[in-house]
Amino acid sequence: MRAIITLVVASAALIGCRKQQAATDAPPPPPPADITDFQTGVVTTAYADNGCALLVEMANAEGPKLLIPMGLDEKFAKHGLKLKFKFTPSRAPQGSCMEGRPAVLEEVSILK
Repeated sequence: MRAIITLVVASAALIGCRKQQAATDAPPPPPPADITDFQTGVVTTAYADNGCALLVEMANAEGPKLLIPMGLDEKFAKHGLKLKFKFTPSRAPQGSCMEGRPAVLEEVSILK
């Protein structure tokens, strides 16, 4: 009886190890679906009186869209600068700014 229990426990352990190894051999998951294609926008400080030190104003078919850039490099934080970027919506707190939506800007470049 003891030998049967030992055999069952050892078999279960081996099967569990094989399943974990197969999972690590899987290809990496695709990027998140909410990463957008390239967008353009203008950096603005026009909403500073509303608690928004810096926003990126994007023009689209539904009218302007405001993004609160999270962790934007200082070289891009200049009023009136035109940018090309991809963005991912963020769940970071907005702080006192109620004008825009928090977002992480990626692959940022300056448009001329």
